[in-house]
Amino acid sequence: MNERVDVLIVGAGPSGLTLACELISQGISFRIIDKSMSSTKASRAIGISARALEVLHHFGAAEQLVERGVRCGHAHFHSGARQTAKISAETVRHCRFPFMLSVPQSATEEVLERRLTELGGTVERGVELVGLDIRTDSVIATVAAADGASEEPVTAGWVVGADGSHSAVRKFAGIPFDTQEAPETFMIVDVFGERSSTDAGHYYFHPDGMALIAPLPDGSFRLAATVHGAQGRATTLEYVQELFDRRTGSGIRVRELRDAGWGVATVKVRTGIASRYRSGRCLIVGDAAHSYGPLGGQGMNGGIQDSCNLAWKLALVCRGVAGESLLDSYEKERLHGASLAMRAATSQTRLATIRPRVVRYLRDALLGLGTVTGLLDRLLIPTLTQLSIGYPAEALPGADQAASAQAGRRVPDVAISATVRVHDLLQPGRFTALVVGARPTDSSEIEGIAKHFEARHRGLVSPVVLGREAIALSLDGIEQHVDADGVVHAELAVGRPSVLLVRPDGRLAARRSLSKAEELSSVLDQVLGSTAPLVAATR
Repeated sequence: MNERVDVLIVGAGPSGLTLACELISQGISFRIIDKSMSSTKASRAIGISARALEVLHHFGAAEQLVERGVRCGHAHFHSGARQTAKISAETVRHCRFPFMLSVPQSATEEVLERRLTELGGTVERGVELVGLDIRTDSVIATVAAADGASEEPVTAGWVVGADGSHSAVRKFAGIPFDTQEAPETFMIVDVFGERSSTDAGHYYFHPDGMALIAPLPDGSFRLAATVHGAQGRATTLEYVQELFDRRTGSGIRVRELRDAGWGVATVKVRTGIASRYRSGRCLIVGDAAHSYGPLGGQGMNGGIQDSCNLAWKLALVCRGVAGESLLDSYEKERLHGASLAMRAATSQTRLATIRPRVVRYLRDALLGLGTVTGLLDRLLIPTLTQLSIGYPAEALPGADQAASAQAGRRVPDVAISATVRVHDLLQPGRFTALVVGARPTDSSEIEGIAKHFEARHRGLVSPVVLGREAIALSLDGIEQHVDADGVVHAELAVGRPSVLLVRPDGRLAARRSLSKAEELSSVLDQVLGSTAPLVAATR
């Protein structure tokens, strides 16, 4: 029976599973298929950023992953055997997860799929997309069992390709994806042997290339290195030991190698970003949309954030609350994020592989100075944690355009109390009208704003009051917290009673003074692609 679903997700890697968990949390019907009979057994992508962990926390998966991984709070930079610099995540403020988590992708997929099951979803494995009939109001997908024995039509409102760098969805949708071969050849293996630390990553810079060592929870560590030679060269124990001796001078003795997912051999990678992320009713996320080099932890983290950005917008469109134009902002915002990630990955490799001796000395001296002054922490930690990545204000219709408004930026997850943080105030699929700086004498105005949003955008905006002291409110349904120490108000630069319109993904859309808060309804109309009052559909 071809029962229509809101969304067909093709691919059950981290990006597809994140999207499925987000959608099911928001009451959207979907099917998720994957041609593989099981999730990956390889370690592959091992680094999960602080921002990606915040996304996974939305639907209750982050804590399970943290239990299975290694918290990396530091990174050390070496020029040969000499340490030249160090950065520390201790400088991260207002984040529940102030570290990079090192955990095998096999564990990430296992945790995400189990969480999806707990939420009531199921991955249909051994099922492949073999055709798409893209129409104006729906998509008819043809899916087949992996053995080719049977085919089935699936009618969906939207199709999302989370099916990797060779995406069938991208191909059927005709989305261009031009890639180029990276100039470097890489060796990426998991190694059992001695290691210098269990909670830090180590970057070794050498004229012959760079090497990255990161701990894994089973006692092994990941080695990713640029090497000379063609793709496919077998990587022996002796070869890896010689590379360690030459580049690190650390005295590490290698005992065993394990395939990390690319084979125990040298590999070439292709990098690129799709020219667009949407074609009609087809969208792409993760590796289907972008491919970076293997260093820097950008790929999987970018895919998780693609899905977070897309999920709430797709949910509102499926519920009839928003127009399809809202999905155009997904492409604009995440293409911007992909460009930043590509620059970060490319710059990291170039910095590490500088060959002229004088330039290397200068690099090492500047890195050392950056460590002493704290400048290196301020420059690199926000990029590695991905907490600083913002979206252009113009990408989302109606968002405040002034730079001072910080539209598109992540709202800091400040601790309000020992048990409540700012991000805990957000609800799946809803905007939050966060009232800050209000006084007890503002109670009637606050209640008026809450009534206004309920009348104009019923069920779509959750009013939350965060004051310096408790405010007596007679209207039910207004959540209230007290910022007794004023930390949240200081971080949000609150000078007068204001209302912040926070997106479902924890980013700021607009802010107004309390007296002009009703203007936020017009902002929301523009975001949703409507100029008329909208009422959220319920399921």
